[in-house]
Amino acid sequence: MRFGRWLVCAALLLLTLLSACAHLDLEAATGPAVPEKLGILLPDTSDPWDQGAAYHAEKTCSELQEAGELEYRLSVVSGANAMIEAAQEMVSWGAQGIVVYPKWGGFEDAAQTLLKEGVDVITLCVPVGASGSRHVELDRREAGRQCAGRLAERIPEKGFVLLLQNGKPDDLCSGLEESLADLRPEIHLEVCTLGGDPETAGADFAQLFRMNQPIDGIVAVDDSMALGALEALKQAGRSDVQLILSGGGTQKYLQKMQSESSVQLEAARQGPDLIDDAIQNALSQIRGEKVEEIKRVPARWVDPQNCAMFLDEDCPW
Repeated sequence: MRFGRWLVCAALLLLTLLSACAHLDLEAATGPAVPEKLGILLPDTSDPWDQGAAYHAEKTCSELQEAGELEYRLSVVSGANAMIEAAQEMVSWGAQGIVVYPKWGGFEDAAQTLLKEGVDVITLCVPVGASGSRHVELDRREAGRQCAGRLAERIPEKGFVLLLQNGKPDDLCSGLEESLADLRPEIHLEVCTLGGDPETAGADFAQLFRMNQPIDGIVAVDDSMALGALEALKQAGRSDVQLILSGGGTQKYLQKMQSESSVQLEAARQGPDLIDDAIQNALSQIRGEKVEEIKRVPARWVDPQNCAMFLDEDCPW
């Protein structure tokens, strides 16, 4: 009996030793995991959204680097030529993929060259049309649909809503109009194009809110228009508007959302943390995983109940 127990123990010990040796042999053959090398190219502008993209890229990549998942280089440059030169430097460094926001255009040939050299290219917001590149952008049309859904929930029968735009093409407006016509065709949507500069827009607001027509809600394509409308409403002494929706979601707007008591402020937020989706897509592509050719990222709905989740005093946007 003792001899049998000894044989069982010896067999278990032998199996343990063999397993450990096999593990060491495998580790020696494959080596330790090597983090992917990723380059990030972003425009150097005074636009807070662009600055916010650089902020989120640095924050996300540094966290991934600390976790051993990647090595990265982030370049914020001025002009198309500087962006092309920075891309070449990243290739020399050994970048396996590059996330680029080619705001000034002119990156098409450079992107094609990178792809031919085996470097994955993920564009942000502005596509380059290079065969094999991948693209990440905001889904403004879906943001408009989300606004329509919120209006359908909150606006009374035969309500009156203002859509404030700045004259520039924006899919948010078309998404809102199409979806609201399906959900609540009895709601009247009045489209108003306001001046681009603050002085002109202020005069437009003053004239707009002198109308006798009761206003149930307002949708603005961005936060500056939403906040301008809020201020103009107060100056006009109007208390009929109960809901203002914005297609932005800046820190300034979120802070006002928390403190405002006279009007409910909400947003279909589409912020510069979009860069996080591009970074994840780039890592997936480098690792050989399937990545969709165009990824349209929907808005995240923000209201006074959840806006604290999106507040970040360090973010420039």
